[in-house]
Amino acid sequence: MNDHEAILKKVGRALIVVGLIDIAFMLYCITNEISYSSSFNIFAVIAGIFLYRGGLQTAKIVNFFSAFFLTGMGGFIFIFPLFIPPDLLLTQIRLNPLNSAGYFLFSIIVFLLLSWILKSLTSQVIYDAMLKRNINPKSFLFRPRSGVICSLILLATLAVTMPLFLKGETAQIAKTEAQKQVGMGYKFSVSTINISSNHKGRTNVHAVVTAYNRDEIIKIAVQFEK
Repeated sequence: MNDHEAILKKVGRALIVVGLIDIAFMLYCITNEISYSSSFNIFAVIAGIFLYRGGLQTAKIVNFFSAFFLTGMGGFIFIFPLFIPPDLLLTQIRLNPLNSAGYFLFSIIVFLLLSWILKSLTSQVIYDAMLKRNINPKSFLFRPRSGVICSLILLATLAVTMPLFLKGETAQIAKTEAQKQVGMGYKFSVSTINISSNHKGRTNVHAVVTAYNRDEIIKIAVQFEK
């Protein structure tokens, strides 16, 4: 077995195992009506199978997405206050320390896993094998640097647009509607907003607002027309 094949098989096995674990956990969450989302599951399994079979083209794609998600995870640390008020985050940690610790640990594991994958698949051994197969490891499409650039563009776009969307006039109305349901004594943060037009030519707004104070966090679904 060539050195590059050994690396591909090792990374492939890791992705298959992680993907299967993620699928099992996702099914558990669905069965128990627990909210959960992930970018791994079936995609990790498929990529792992192709890598295990020696797919050097797949290695390029995995490199791109590894760099994309690594940059996104690192960059989101700096922009998350635009989406989640720091005092809400602290309240979540204080009220649910085990869940918060679990999420933090999961994030570290994912970050380390992606770092290891990227380091393995960008090694000189892999690059030399690509060149022998007439695969350009440094072509713009699907190279790690392209993943970094795409991730930074996405982060910048979110940093500019989402605060306007979640803190604009519509968001303020959503907070007012949520306050009508729970009363005073809470701070409010808009989690999601969905806007659609109705047959009257007006706008239907469906939003989820988080109401919180030092003692509790409540998710409130509101609906109104503009």
